[in-house]
Amino acid sequence: MKGPVHIAQSEGLAWVTIDNPPVNAISAAVRQALAEAVDAVGRMPVAAAVLRCAGRTFVAGGDITEFDAPPVPPDLPDVIRAIEDCPVPWIAAMHGSVFGGGLEIALGCAWRVAVPGTCFALPEVTLGIVPGAGGTQRLPRLVGAALALRMASSGAPVTGETFHEAGGLTALLPDLEDPTLLNFARGLNTRPAPVRSGTVAPMPPSWWADQRETIAKEAGGAVGPLENFQLIAKAADLPFEEGQPLERARHLALRVAPQSRALRHLFLAERAAARPPVPLPLARPALASVLLPGTDRLADRIRGALARAGVDVIEAPRPEAPRPNLILLTGSEDVVAEADLADVPVLRALEPGTAPALAGGGSDVVLCLGPSGAEAMEIAAGPDAPPASVALSLALARRLRLTPVFSVPGPGLVMARIAQAVARHRAACGTTAADIAEAWRRFGGQDNALIAPPEVSGGLEPGLPDPAAQPGPVLQGLLAVLTNECACCVEERQVRGAAAVDVIAVRAFGFPRWRGGPIHYAETVGNDIVAEWMQAVTRCAPGEWRLSTMLDSVTA
Repeated sequence: MKGPVHIAQSEGLAWVTIDNPPVNAISAAVRQALAEAVDAVGRMPVAAAVLRCAGRTFVAGGDITEFDAPPVPPDLPDVIRAIEDCPVPWIAAMHGSVFGGGLEIALGCAWRVAVPGTCFALPEVTLGIVPGAGGTQRLPRLVGAALALRMASSGAPVTGETFHEAGGLTALLPDLEDPTLLNFARGLNTRPAPVRSGTVAPMPPSWWADQRETIAKEAGGAVGPLENFQLIAKAADLPFEEGQPLERARHLALRVAPQSRALRHLFLAERAAARPPVPLPLARPALASVLLPGTDRLADRIRGALARAGVDVIEAPRPEAPRPNLILLTGSEDVVAEADLADVPVLRALEPGTAPALAGGGSDVVLCLGPSGAEAMEIAAGPDAPPASVALSLALARRLRLTPVFSVPGPGLVMARIAQAVARHRAACGTTAADIAEAWRRFGGQDNALIAPPEVSGGLEPGLPDPAAQPGPVLQGLLAVLTNECACCVEERQVRGAAAVDVIAVRAFGFPRWRGGPIHYAETVGNDIVAEWMQAVTRCAPGEWRLSTMLDSVTA
């Protein structure tokens, strides 16, 4: 069978399978093939069509690589409308992650079934956009405004059980094998009216006002959450035929807006930065037990996180203790000298303040964790790093729920260099911690110990960031220093691309995600503008800074 969509006919049913590895994303080719399948099914002598997906998941969203280009027909709204209007009713049989366009397709089917463990989400908001194929218009008509608003404004998935209880599923099935689906189909009676024909259960005006206020506060300058709120509110007031074009227009407009470009950049950057420098073992390493002998603050922090993740943490070798999968050192302590642990991989984890002197090199693998609340783990691993150690580093990041970012071992780790640059700038220019914290918050930056310590930012007046506001002198200096140091790390090949430093700045230093990171932000506002800001910093502290080529070249 060729193509991303396959059709079979048996037992009085049409069986339509989307097969577009790895996550069955809705690309232009899939849309075209699915439209052709809908047309073919409409001419078949069958009672219903079962739509399912090969592999580990149902359709998990759109193809993000197509977002920078104009849409290629057929548009997904037209394909879904064809499913709704097809003479043969459709059954969406779902498993895995039913996200974005996948959920919108399911909403166009007459019946929806899933197996336990299936998750449902409208994650478009995390890319700075709104659904473009009826998600904000059909979903509240099916499950109510409260759940629809929660899903669309946060992008967070909900379980199949939650979705089913809200009316999103016709049934939860034990499996999606042919006999189970056939038995379900034979038990169906009258075809239900399309979801689009329903109405949204009314909510009081005070509820809508409270929801808007809460979403605006949580958005922190990101436009996507409020855009989704507005469209779901429209679904409650307007018929589908009027609300759907509004949603489509906002989707297309936001796709080319700066915030969506920044968020898509970061989405791809996180995947690029997490790509290991060496081939990994085929078998994923277990991380059931970790020997963590340190007694410092970082050790305590890691120990608590691993315990919450269900990992057995051993503080000292004991005859009765399970054999650890990893020995993790967090300070100057020596490698455990137990003969029977000689072959256990050893990793060293550091904080930015201690990282410069212990960055290592060669075949060492060194980890750098930001302060409490940071969401990144820098993994310094060169091309000679042991694959098992690299794999264990990734496993540790997953258990700690941190975004892994690979760097190259050198005289200092990237996270430490950025932290030092911020500290030098503050000391050299005499800017107070409170001034920096306030400017950072107005910019949309998150509180963190490296730029805006909670003990400082906690005393500031609350306020929402203004995405359109121009940076003042304090923020200009901070952004220039961040950008310059990040660019130096790229030019010195301490990372394999600008993607890594943007991810570190966002995940460890609280740079606003919807601005894309320092390098992306500089490209957006203009490298020449940021270079002027950096020139002002150097005048404040002559001889203190080495200008990156990226900034120096536009001022030469």
